[in-house]
Amino acid sequence: MIKLFITSFLILFSCNESDVVVFTLEIDNKNVEIVHTIKLQKYFQRQKMVITINELDDTFMIGIIKVPPGKIGTLYNIDFMADNIPSYTFKPYKSKTGKLIFSHYFYNY
Repeated sequence: MIKLFITSFLILFSCNESDVVVFTLEIDNKNVEIVHTIKLQKYFQRQKMVITINELDDTFMIGIIKVPPGKIGTLYNIDFMADNIPSYTFKPYKSKTGKLIFSHYFYNY
């Protein structure tokens, strides 16, 4: 059974007063491949993916990136220059059980 929660909220980034949009994804069963699409309401210059909880029993993939079990923190921080992510895929790869929570941060310089 897949338990999938997607939460989106807008917060104010206090250090430079630019807004940040955060999408959080929680996956409880990793045996199923999940395709995820994000449509934003405006254009952003940067995107960052941060893993906050990684209790998976083995390596998994987000898009083409292989992530080892237990890895937390920033997975990538890139120039984005768009208003959507066409789609990316979460692949269980070698993992079978555990919990994963990660967030996408969209922001401007």
